[in-house]
Amino acid sequence: MTSLHAIILGIIQGITEFLPVSSSAHLMFASKIMGLANQRYAFDVCLNLGSLLAIAVFFRKDIWRLILGFFNRSPNDRKFFNIWFVSSVPTIVIFFIADLFLDINFKSPILLTSTLISFGIILYLCDLRSENKSSMKPLHNELFFASARKDADTRVVAQDCNVLLVHEDSLERTIACAASTEANCEKEPLYSGLSISMKDGILVGLAQSLAIIPGVSRLGATLSASRYLNYSRSESFRFSMLLSIPPVSGALFITLLKIIRGKIIIDDWSLLFIGCLFSFLFGLVSLRIVTNFLKKHTLLAIVIYRIIFGISVWLLNR
Repeated sequence: MTSLHAIILGIIQGITEFLPVSSSAHLMFASKIMGLANQRYAFDVCLNLGSLLAIAVFFRKDIWRLILGFFNRSPNDRKFFNIWFVSSVPTIVIFFIADLFLDINFKSPILLTSTLISFGIILYLCDLRSENKSSMKPLHNELFFASARKDADTRVVAQDCNVLLVHEDSLERTIACAASTEANCEKEPLYSGLSISMKDGILVGLAQSLAIIPGVSRLGATLSASRYLNYSRSESFRFSMLLSIPPVSGALFITLLKIIRGKIIIDDWSLLFIGCLFSFLFGLVSLRIVTNFLKKHTLLAIVIYRIIFGISVWLLNR
């Protein structure tokens, strides 16, 4: 592998990690075209480190709220941290068990093609199901607090709950509205308008565990589950990104231990750094583009791309 190869793979990782198209399948596809053996495990993990750093920068306010929740700074922050943590457990457990006991040929071209196409169709059906609903799922049955993020627009998040997010350039405001009356409103700086129930969070976490199979896409699985549960695309994307932090961090920690113990030998650290850097930079750009895209468009174009890419993988390996 050369520096150019590391740059190309880093760019591919940065772009595809934040699209529901399976970054692992794209990395395998690119390696095949460039005549590379499948990239080493440590390099692959470093590419994911770049993506993780991009998430940390882009969603820094959400992550800060999770940190405050860990230290129990407010009941709402603590509640969301608990939901996030419990939702991450299924993926961590399943990934750990699979790593220890399963020996499946996950690099089969037929498997890749099948998962890319089939889970693309599932993603479309889940998105279509939620699109056909008259309104988004109420975020809470009781009083819901939404802390607005800095943005340029003002929008209604859940009409059933009379919840408004008010965006201003100079400060963040919080408006809490009771479901029954508009009079019962008060201000309280709580978690930013992202909310998901414990049960739904666990279901999305279980869906994420399917990402152990290349071609499924971690984001594709979590978006499918969230959309099926009738959460908005923007909410689904944000929660999916936060939910990806524990498994990626766990893989990084395990890799670091293997390097320290000498089980993984790094021949050229510069290639790992280059791949990580370009994954991070293009990941930031990708996050911005995808976030804006999901506010205005359905997932049909992405599903069509998954089908075309799946067929391409099959043709390349015939």
